[in-house]
Amino acid sequence: ISFFALPDILGKQYFFTIDQIGGSIYNRDSLPFCSDTIINKTLIKQINYVGYITSGDTLFNYLADSVDLRKPLEITSHAPDGLYKRDYKIKVNVHQQDPDSLCWTKLNTTFANQALKGEHKTIIFKDRIKAYNKEQVFSSSLSDGTTWKKEPLKGFPSASPIKLQTLTSHNDKIYAINIEGDLYSSEDGATFTKEEELSKKEIITLLYGRNEELYAVIKETEENEEKLYFAGVNLKTSSWNKYNLVNDAFPLENLSVTQYTTSTGTERVVIAGKPSELNNPTTPWFSSSGQEWYEMKSDNKELNCPYINNPTIIYYNSNFYMFGEPFEDIYSSREAINWRITESKFLYPTDFNKRTNYSMIVDENGYLWITWGDEDEVWRGRVNKLGFENQKK
Repeated sequence: ISFFALPDILGKQYFFTIDQIGGSIYNRDSLPFCSDTIINKTLIKQINYVGYITSGDTLFNYLADSVDLRKPLEITSHAPDGLYKRDYKIKVNVHQQDPDSLCWTKLNTTFANQALKGEHKTIIFKDRIKAYNKEQVFSSSLSDGTTWKKEPLKGFPSASPIKLQTLTSHNDKIYAINIEGDLYSSEDGATFTKEEELSKKEIITLLYGRNEELYAVIKETEENEEKLYFAGVNLKTSSWNKYNLVNDAFPLENLSVTQYTTSTGTERVVIAGKPSELNNPTTPWFSSSGQEWYEMKSDNKELNCPYINNPTIIYYNSNFYMFGEPFEDIYSSREAINWRITESKFLYPTDFNKRTNYSMIVDENGYLWITWGDEDEVWRGRVNKLGFENQKK
């Protein structure tokens, strides 16, 4: 047998590998979940062979004989003279998980030995996940998540500690500011050095990095009045550029950043953070340049995302999602403006309900990582189909 094919399954062709030595025929990319109802009685589309084929003691006509491929099918290919034959086992692989479901796994229950009971922040840096408090950093390989290494956090003055929520990974360095608004950087994620030239501005918070620019909010005093500006610093030339005034509604605490490319090819950054008032919605802001930021509030008050003290916004699987305390609901949106509660499949485990003191990050393989400071746990989740090679978008 030199070629084997089934009819298209749900509009897609799945290719089969023929192992001549092992005598097996199988598909590397599994058929979609619930395809059992399609292959339980199907015709084989094509088999290329010379001679004839039998199944058991019966001549097999693949064009007319329907087969049940939910279980392996054994066939034999015979040479035209009937003297030589070769046995094959056909096995059709089918995904056993709903591709659109978000599945969670608890990886560790003592990852920081209770050291992160206060505020903590988790980032990804050089293929490792790193969880920080103001004195230590705990890290694990992104391919693991069960074994964690502890290191002391060095470089910040005891009188002016790190502002954990400003930790930003960019261009093989980690940046953060201290409570006085000075900028620090690290090449190993544990030992930080003050950036003297870049600390000539008082930095309120870091926003994100792109290319050679690091974007931030800075404070300046003009005519005895303190004003906040969006600004960018070129990391090669150490030169600051001051942009627009910061809108009073723009969040400055507990910021979460996600980046995506629009359908027209424009790169955008979307930021969400702690709302200024308890009764205010959690409203994202977006920018394509870092210079101007635009509020993404819905015209329909019912479709605004409600107040979340420490929100995490992600662009994931072609949708925006908002997570956060008290971990009762996940909110989703196509455009980050009109938000709705996810009713099925994309949900929290019941363990998360009412929890606080968390930090969340997404890796390039589509895994959502959550570290829980009070519970001392590490969880990882992913939508099943992001692990299915043939069903990735």
